[in-house]
Amino acid sequence: LVLYFCTLCFPFSTSLWGHMTATAFVVCALYCFQRDRLRSYLWCGFLMGVAVLCEYSCALILLSLMVSLLWMGRWRELLKVVAGGLLPLVVFLGYHKICFGSALVVANSYINPQFQQDAERMMSMVYWFQSMHQLTVMPYRGLFFSMPVLLFAIPALWPKRDRAYTLIEILCIVNIVMFLIMNMSFNGWHGGAAFGPRYLIPSLPFYILAMARYTCRARALIA
Repeated sequence: LVLYFCTLCFPFSTSLWGHMTATAFVVCALYCFQRDRLRSYLWCGFLMGVAVLCEYSCALILLSLMVSLLWMGRWRELLKVVAGGLLPLVVFLGYHKICFGSALVVANSYINPQFQQDAERMMSMVYWFQSMHQLTVMPYRGLFFSMPVLLFAIPALWPKRDRAYTLIEILCIVNIVMFLIMNMSFNGWHGGAAFGPRYLIPSLPFYILAMARYTCRARALIA
């Protein structure tokens, strides 16, 4: 309820963008990932593959899930994720082959040249600071201005001396940071005339997931 009604998911669900469709698949994939069953990892791979079909940036999330399994040495689960993603991968390669002449050429190769200009300016610290400032707190596209409920994710993910981060909390931090860096890394970071940081929408479930786990811990302490 918080994810849908208190974030950009609600207004963007009525618009013809790929962000919300991809986010829906990410939510389902994260549910399967947390079930921690072999069959659920198969579904996780499939759902994340479909999310990537809707939005290229979701490949970052898929990569983080696979690396986490690899890091823990959970080879069977990793192979299940890979197997689940094979069908979406075939669709991905076939679509790009038909549309762009090569399975390895993505749609961004044909982006408006205007978004490929000012490469030198984009490498400056001033540019990165300005884009970060605009994407986080400014009224037009600020993440925390348009969705202030996400501010509760900060204490939820803040380092604690008395305990280590869980896997899910690490995934939340990694994906939140990766999406911010990704969004700041091209000069179309503003997303055109759309309100809010629309390229960050697929990462919103990680803010809510962190908040939910923090709330569960707080309830356990009170009980």
